[in-house]
Amino acid sequence: MTERILSGEKCRVQLAGPLQVFSPDGKDITPNAAKACGLIAILVDTDGHRRSRRWLESKLWSDRAPQQASGSLRQTLTDIRKAFGPFESLLMSTRQDIWLDKQKILPDFGIDDPGETRELLEGLDVRDQEFEAWLRDFRQRRQPQALPDQAQSPRLSSGIRLNCVASGGKNSIDRIAGQVIADQIGANIEGAASAWRVAEVSNSIGDIEISSDIVREAKTCLIHVKVTHHDSGRVLFSGVRQRRNEFADIMDEDFIAAFAHDAAARSLQKIPLAIDLDVPDVVAIGFSNLAIKRIGRFKTNTLEDADDLMTRAYEVSGNGTYLGWRSFISMAKVVDLQAPAETSLLEEADQLCRQALEQAPDSAQNLALIGLTRMMLFDDIEGGVLLAEAALRADPLNMLARQTHAVTRGAFGQPEEAYGLSARCQTAVSQDELRHIWDLYHSLVCISSGRFDEALNAAKSASLRCPDFLAPRRQALALAAMAHDFSTARKHRRELERLDPSFTLDRMLLDDDYPVSTLRRAGALNFSPDDVQD
Repeated sequence: MTERILSGEKCRVQLAGPLQVFSPDGKDITPNAAKACGLIAILVDTDGHRRSRRWLESKLWSDRAPQQASGSLRQTLTDIRKAFGPFESLLMSTRQDIWLDKQKILPDFGIDDPGETRELLEGLDVRDQEFEAWLRDFRQRRQPQALPDQAQSPRLSSGIRLNCVASGGKNSIDRIAGQVIADQIGANIEGAASAWRVAEVSNSIGDIEISSDIVREAKTCLIHVKVTHHDSGRVLFSGVRQRRNEFADIMDEDFIAAFAHDAAARSLQKIPLAIDLDVPDVVAIGFSNLAIKRIGRFKTNTLEDADDLMTRAYEVSGNGTYLGWRSFISMAKVVDLQAPAETSLLEEADQLCRQALEQAPDSAQNLALIGLTRMMLFDDIEGGVLLAEAALRADPLNMLARQTHAVTRGAFGQPEEAYGLSARCQTAVSQDELRHIWDLYHSLVCISSGRFDEALNAAKSASLRCPDFLAPRRQALALAAMAHDFSTARKHRRELERLDPSFTLDRMLLDDDYPVSTLRRAGALNFSPDDVQD
């Protein structure tokens, strides 16, 4: 590829062929070291061109101890700045993050020149297995491809088709109840992914069939739900629930919400295994599934990975709900992991909220995610309440919408209403893979309503399910101290010190910006630091 001189103030980072960095006047300012080039490539590929130091170390120096990796990274940053010379301000860093100034660089992946397709990052040999894995994935995602003939192009989809039917029932009442249950499962899948329900007509065929059958006995009835992939017949979910033989009991909102939540969540996990991956929305669901698992671990590296995966899900499908998840991830970085709440990160999170709201304004899950982010990251309680209410209007039986409504109502000064809803959510999500997050939110609601013993139990449960989760440990420390259970408080204090080197009791008790506002408002931080010291 011939060198192109750029006008303006931007430096071009060429990734087609060997990595090269050109100043605005066309001068080659590429660093010599392979790992310096690898670091630049990773930052260019990342949305926002920003990564945490720990994440970069894990990709470029995965075989070294943390202290050695940190030293190597510092030296690499020095090498890059020397190579950039008068343009060293392209590369910026804090103690937590490293980034390229997105206003001053122009990435070039070679996609504007399809007649000349060179391998991306040609000849780059970093010699780290984690970087090699990243490089393979990068090339697969970014490598320009020749356009296929129309006859050979893969199937494109604007959503996975869902056919929701009441498959049995001896009377119209049973068929109505069965249809409501099947429709709610479909609504949950629609809210989480790019999917839509087809009308129930004789020739309607869905990619996914959701059937609900009700069988009555003397005093009880059985509700059987099956979710299958139409073409292969593969069963994605099959479950039976027993209820009293009364229409009102079958149509109980809490029952339907819980059953539909479980069925939809399990079906979404299996959809990428059943439908061909040439369907973009299926690929997006696969990325989203992996991202949610990583979110649940609450570690710096896994949250960074989750953000990448949600970005890829959005790029594949264009579904704004994946942007809602990205805003939630930004909130988790700041609130749980204590990443610096720098202006750039907050601006990015705010922009993600706005963009997600524009692109998926009717998704209950998306509205709930944005509501949680607005309240917890920006302390926008009123905005959180409004978004939670909008989520419930979009889907009154969506579990995340219900839990978000409970959390925001508790913070807004309506603790009893919040507690009743949150307690019902706890029962409904007993088998959820993110149960520790639901426990955290229930603990917050219990604190708001003065139920400190129940709040402590929920916080301890969340800490047990996810040992690296900092937020419930903060709650458990304070609530245990409040209950004069100082041995439990000390245990969680030690764990916080181990997991978060920046943690101190003084910060927790005295710093108004430390993320324990619910505890502070409830007067749960009025204990002596001496009581929880060893």
